[in-house]
Amino acid sequence: MKIHSNEMRVSVPFFTKSIPAASHTNLSNTKKDGVYISSQSLQLFNGSKGQQKNFLIENLMKHRESLVEMKQNLTEKTLESGKDISSIQEQLKEFEKQIAELDNKIVKQQMKEQEKALGKEKDVKENETPQSEEEQLFTQAFALDQTQKMNHVFKGLEREKNTLESEMKLDANRGIYSERKQEKLIKLEEKLQTIQEQIKENGEQSTEEKNNGFSVPV
Repeated sequence: MKIHSNEMRVSVPFFTKSIPAASHTNLSNTKKDGVYISSQSLQLFNGSKGQQKNFLIENLMKHRESLVEMKQNLTEKTLESGKDISSIQEQLKEFEKQIAELDNKIVKQQMKEQEKALGKEKDVKENETPQSEEEQLFTQAFALDQTQKMNHVFKGLEREKNTLESEMKLDANRGIYSERKQEKLIKLEEKLQTIQEQIKENGEQSTEEKNNGFSVPV
């Protein structure tokens, strides 16, 4: 069974809004945790600039969840019918292959976004020009958003690991040992560890920025 991945391209228009002259402008500032952010800054923060990338990651994650669910349903139905897992081995391999490909795409996309954010911070340090409050808030909020996405991926991988361990336990009861499943389990554990370390790193970065006097409104 060959399952084809449907790529979705989302085109998000970028709207520009003219700002009236200062003499005719009455901008209200939002105060939260001692930080003032103009309404224009909030629009930029939540604007369409990063929506395409966010949509891409979200769609990849949804597709991954769908494949994991289909794989689990197929496994459960096969076992419930009294059939052996080996009867659907090729189908399971195809699921696993496509799930692994999606994992790589998700991680690569997340790393690209994070590298851009870190690159921006590095450029600021090299030019010895400190970030403004709004830039610092954007960087901190970006790290928070990435951490939430990584947590989502982590939970999905953890569910997959638990399912695989259950399959291996059933195999063991039948006197079956699968080297392929053992290798896959090791790879899943390595991925979980990598993501966990990245989440920890993002958390430390966020804590450091808070200690420097910046905090993101929640």
